[in-house]
Amino acid sequence: MTGIISCGIFAVLLIALAIYMMTGRGWFLLANYNMMSKGEKEKYDQKALCRFVGKILLVVGILTFPLGIAEIIGWYFWLYITLTIGLGIFSCFYVSIKNRFKN
Repeated sequence: MTGIISCGIFAVLLIALAIYMMTGRGWFLLANYNMMSKGEKEKYDQKALCRFVGKILLVVGILTFPLGIAEIIGWYFWLYITLTIGLGIFSCFYVSIKNRFKN
């Protein structure tokens, strides 16, 4: 029962963070973006990058809800891990290839 509650709380937090990021105001939460100089930051579209990260977080948050009952549905845990890692790899390539978020 505690697994269901903790996964639910974590999912709600992820979804809340995703909604905040999709408004374009969460740029200060992007670790690599914060390490750039001011001149480098001006080359990127902050809002578009935040919206993209927010969409990825929203998908992960929605996938996290049923994770608490993964004890009952054993295969869902492995599906969750696979999809989460896949989304991470996809987002890294999507952001870096073709410089999609540069001004």
